[in-house]
Amino acid sequence: DDKVWTSLPGATVLRPEGKVEGNEIEAIWLPFVKQEQITVGTRRGELKLAYDEKGLHVYAVVDADKIRVRPRLAKRNDDAYFWSDAYAEKLFGALRPHIKFLNMDGEKRIWGGDNRHWVKASGEPGWQEFQDLLTSRPDLKERVDNGQAKRWAQTLDKPSASFDKFNYAYLPGGNGFDRELPYEGDALQFAIDIDAAADVMTKTHDLIYPAAGLPAGWVAVPDSDYEFSLYQTDDGKAELWCLMGPGVPRGHYFPRQECGKVNQHAVKADCSVENRDGRTTYRASIPWSALGGKPWVAGSDVGFTFRFNASDRGMIQFGERSGATKGNSLTLHPYWLASPSNTIRWTIMP
Repeated sequence: DDKVWTSLPGATVLRPEGKVEGNEIEAIWLPFVKQEQITVGTRRGELKLAYDEKGLHVYAVVDADKIRVRPRLAKRNDDAYFWSDAYAEKLFGALRPHIKFLNMDGEKRIWGGDNRHWVKASGEPGWQEFQDLLTSRPDLKERVDNGQAKRWAQTLDKPSASFDKFNYAYLPGGNGFDRELPYEGDALQFAIDIDAAADVMTKTHDLIYPAAGLPAGWVAVPDSDYEFSLYQTDDGKAELWCLMGPGVPRGHYFPRQECGKVNQHAVKADCSVENRDGRTTYRASIPWSALGGKPWVAGSDVGFTFRFNASDRGMIQFGERSGATKGNSLTLHPYWLASPSNTIRWTIMP
């Protein structure tokens, strides 16, 4: 009930007017993503937390003229982004009767005949039919000219070269998966640290701290136990995605990413995302089973940080450019972008 949330205190984040330059680190590590300068306006966001015996409840509102929906990650087909035998057959199948003509030089010669000599391709039976096919299919002609068709033909007599098993090349024309990642576009992204504040330099979660005695903030330190992203999908409902949790390998959920026993996954939670009148409202009720199974105890505290990702008007982060939340690349995904550290403690009130 929004009336209940109105009576609770929250954390506010602001962004002034101005321009956001393309991120240089992203440009290095993600050369396939077009980097653009984003013009942003004044933007305000607010987040509130509450809890009960069922779980943790998150409520957040942020300025947003509109939101970009995305496919549901839980239903993603990783193979759809890569070459496959079926896809190759769809592209090149019409060339099967003309394979011998793919092995030619710039003068349209082929190496053929029983005595292994050079002969003019134009004198071979089927040459004119091959040319007619390329005339009627400019897409095939382009793949013949750039060598793709020849490389395909070379795999036909090599079962071990099956596209399904061994080819990890993205499909021609762009793969598009980067727009679907849980930390891109419009999403509420947040991280939780259930350890005591004093354990940040000793309990290093899933990574081993490199050396003893280094001051806090000297190197990137794992400072979160859980990380989630909440966004709207193209089926009209929201999805809450767990990017990190105990036993979940650190990664960015690229297609065919290496998996572990527990992987990034959709959380069974009551959640919603609604955009109306220039504001986007995020709601999520996360069961305690998705947070270790134990309810938080009144009087204790947890680390909590969040970010409003955006397709327009620029993202805003809790604690950005603050001395208490020095940049830490291991706090929120993606790890090539330093976000404010998860060092602000939130007290659990009775």
